[in-house]
Amino acid sequence: MKKIFFLPLFFFTTILHAQYAIKYWDKFYGGTDYEQSPVIKLSQTGDIYICSWSLSGVSGNKTQPLCYNFWAGISPDLWMLKIDKYGNILWQYDYGGPFGEGFPDFILTSSNKILVVSEANGGPGCTKSVQSFGGTNTNNYWILMLDTNGNKLWDKNFGSMLGDVTPKVVELTNGEFIVCGIGDYTISGDKTMANWSQAGAFWAVKFDSLGNKIWDHVYGGIAGAWGPHIVASDHGSFVVAGTIELAGGDISDTSRGGEDYWVIKIDSSGNKIWDKRFGGNHNDQLGDICKSNDNGYMLCGATVSAQGLDVSQPKLNNGPGAWVIKLDSVGNKIWDKRFQGGNLLNPSGPIFQNGFGYGTCAQAIQPDPEGGYGVLITCSDSMGNDFTEPGIGDDDYLMLRIDEAGNKIWDKRFGNALQDVPSSFEYLQDSSIIVCGASQCRGIDIDIWALRFKMTDHPLGVSDLVENLDDLFIYPNPTAESVHFTCNIHKPGEINVFNSQGELVLRKVVARLDENETIDLSSFPQGVYFIRCCSGDLQQTGSVTKL
Repeated sequence: MKKIFFLPLFFFTTILHAQYAIKYWDKFYGGTDYEQSPVIKLSQTGDIYICSWSLSGVSGNKTQPLCYNFWAGISPDLWMLKIDKYGNILWQYDYGGPFGEGFPDFILTSSNKILVVSEANGGPGCTKSVQSFGGTNTNNYWILMLDTNGNKLWDKNFGSMLGDVTPKVVELTNGEFIVCGIGDYTISGDKTMANWSQAGAFWAVKFDSLGNKIWDHVYGGIAGAWGPHIVASDHGSFVVAGTIELAGGDISDTSRGGEDYWVIKIDSSGNKIWDKRFGGNHNDQLGDICKSNDNGYMLCGATVSAQGLDVSQPKLNNGPGAWVIKLDSVGNKIWDKRFQGGNLLNPSGPIFQNGFGYGTCAQAIQPDPEGGYGVLITCSDSMGNDFTEPGIGDDDYLMLRIDEAGNKIWDKRFGNALQDVPSSFEYLQDSSIIVCGASQCRGIDIDIWALRFKMTDHPLGVSDLVENLDDLFIYPNPTAESVHFTCNIHKPGEINVFNSQGELVLRKVVARLDENETIDLSSFPQGVYFIRCCSGDLQQTGSVTKL
């Protein structure tokens, strides 16, 4: 991507080049049962962490047993992994109590620690030392502080008597923290404010670096509010965004026609500064929020609304589309964009992003290090319209890059034959991207599926070739004549040979990449060569020295 600026005219032109996807690796993490809702984070030092909930005991590549199995098959724990940039597990830990934990979120704090939040029920045991207010059948917010080696430093419980779920967490600019999820309507336990009705509302708790509660506050209307996401703002303030119905209470604007996006800015004392509502004539569900590059906010999620009201573009098929909105610093809409492909691959399936469903739904958004934004999408659409690649399974991972005006720069799809639902992504220091989510491709269970890829203006470079040298075993090495190797991809593809400058010097098309192959290097100059087997996104690479 190159931008040429014409200063006297005060505009710029974007020149689009062909984009090439280089997939470095993909890996599964999990045991013989379910792993879902993974979140991935990158530390300032480049460390990579993944946290999900897990129902698996010791099996697969999960080496940590469940803390308890009191309710067999329905009592998950939190599973935290640290991996390197090649996807190898460096360490893993299981955290939980007797009765179940789920839907985690976590951040890497400014003091070089890991703060994990989840919903949890029951009393102490195993790594959980606190008691839920509602007993064994009621979830509260469970707060877990770890060091960067995964050791527990402390844990806390915040909650009411009837249940509090799906918390998210953020560190404020003053070093304090906000956890916000969906709170029960009563005043009980730690909850000092009632909801506007018996429907769920956003319940935020502010606490310090040791887990001591500072205040709590409720935000909502006369109907339900769910799916909150949270981002820090200026001077200790923060912004919560989620999905609402109807109006009333803290909601200043009327319904657009069903479920809508709702955005609230809140000061350091918990008081609402402003709120904004966005939607069309049907349902619109929020998936994520982030700060924009110009100190505003970016929203993403899904819409099934027709063109009109806050939705400026028409529907391109009958399913939901990914819907992205850019706001200024006080919540005014600057632009919105809908992204959809061709027809739904399974038009009879459920829609929206909750769980394993169908539809095109934006799950996560964050600024791209090279400008613009990355948008992670669960995609059930076929090729066409905004999407350039065909569908692979019922649901696929789809990564989208857009510029500051919301125009698509590129899109890239990954998936398997069944359902793959992405949930989180991170940019590495070389601008490659790690995406993780949940995949059903290995059987009836669901595992974490993570992959690392990079989009470039050129097919390959030497640094790209070096990343996966351990994938392909080449012999004899070094050699003066021929080399032999086996590509375990099991699909039609090609074998490419590159010199030490990354230039393609030989290309061989084969019917199936699982046979013993031979490349004659006798006529090549001496030096280092890279051999790559590839079929679509699948790649294996090795190096050989020519004598």
